[in-house]
Amino acid sequence: MGITMLVGLYTSRVVLQVLGVSDYGIYGVVGGIVAFMGFLNGSMSGATSRFLTYELGRGIEGKLKETFVSAFWVHLIIAVIIFVLAETVGLWFLYNKLVIPDVRMDAAFWVYQFSVASAVLGITQVPYNASVISHEDMDLYAYIEIANVLLKLLIVYLLMVITIDKLILYAALYFAVSFGIAMYYRWYCIHYYEESHLTLTWDKEIVNKMLKFCGWDLYGNGCVVAKQQGINFLVNMFFGVTLNAGISIASVVSGTLSGFTSNITLALRPQIIKNYAQKDCIAMQNLMSQGIKYIILLQACCTIPFVLEADYVFHLWLDIVPPYAVLFCQWMFIASLFSASNGILIVAIHATGRIKYLSYISGSISVIQLPILYLLYSNGQNPIWAYILSVFGGTAMVVVNIFIAKYNISSLSVRQLFSSMITSLLIVGILTIPFVFIQQQFNSSIWRVVGITSGYILSIGIITFLFVLPHNVRAKIIEKWSFLRH
Repeated sequence: MGITMLVGLYTSRVVLQVLGVSDYGIYGVVGGIVAFMGFLNGSMSGATSRFLTYELGRGIEGKLKETFVSAFWVHLIIAVIIFVLAETVGLWFLYNKLVIPDVRMDAAFWVYQFSVASAVLGITQVPYNASVISHEDMDLYAYIEIANVLLKLLIVYLLMVITIDKLILYAALYFAVSFGIAMYYRWYCIHYYEESHLTLTWDKEIVNKMLKFCGWDLYGNGCVVAKQQGINFLVNMFFGVTLNAGISIASVVSGTLSGFTSNITLALRPQIIKNYAQKDCIAMQNLMSQGIKYIILLQACCTIPFVLEADYVFHLWLDIVPPYAVLFCQWMFIASLFSASNGILIVAIHATGRIKYLSYISGSISVIQLPILYLLYSNGQNPIWAYILSVFGGTAMVVVNIFIAKYNISSLSVRQLFSSMITSLLIVGILTIPFVFIQQQFNSSIWRVVGITSGYILSIGIITFLFVLPHNVRAKIIEKWSFLRH
């Protein structure tokens, strides 16, 4: 993640310079059409991951292979459906609803086609990626992601030396990298995981369970994607592609830094589901409580210093800062901090297989923000309201999901989950106040950025070590430190 963050921030800067603000915005909004139609795949992805991990936890011979094969054929059917929708409804939306300069419409068409190809490839890739995570092969996952980000660095170099249309070239090269990474994942799974050897049959019982799970997840994922891409489309309709560039660059920064915390959820997910499958709810509760604390505190380390210094960092990092990019990024970070623990709660609810209330309530909270945002924009309100609403919506989802988790798993302690979340947020809030005061005492400079960032991370680290880590974990760290010193 460290390598990914550094290379990702650098490549984003160069890509924005090479493409320009307008083309960068076009790439973000055109790709959003495909992402919007891919919400069906998002639902099946969650179902596949849950069922593969659950069967690994149960350890019943033969069931894992039946689950993988069934999931693959279902995803292949979804890929065909998405392809048909993309080449009909999606193309109509591209040509008739998006605000794109006429001279760049041909380029937008090719960006769209490469995005469709990437989406179809990604859909059929889901069972393989889910297998790697379910088996907890995190070293392989790390190596492939490092290769992925280094190949994207190569894309930046090729963009600067090849003279054809930069926007089309960027989309084509991005697809090529996705294709190469997907093929390696498949090769690895076929060679090392017995269940990934395909047959021409599927288990109807497993498929029915997956589709039932997916049916409820479909609503929730559809609403979340509608909200994410709906913001992009509404901003495009009211403010044009220039502000779409601001959203795109802010999303890159937010996604890169937030990747640290999403990887905590990724690492804990298999263990939480396996503990539930083995009826070990005490271990599950402890994993959830610790995970919530670590996610919020690590999210704060990644985001609070950036929120404080975003304006200076953006102007230092980019030659051209798209309008509203700084504000969009700051509010994205604030929203992500309040909703950081949601991922852990969703994993626990998914483990039970009973996701009706999760999908319906969380999805509704997400999608209701769009008509509110439309009314605000229609009355001339500031574009930043898109992400102010996200703060309130994300907080509401966390509270609701704690009670849904309790409803599904009666042995869970609501008090312990709330305590973990509130304690961590209080630590973050109390620590942030003196750093805001310190920031106001010095002029903007790289030294102020370094000082605030290192000071904040060190403060979070000390408090986490002394007051957050369980006693046995602290003891292990002290033991390791003593060994290294000698």
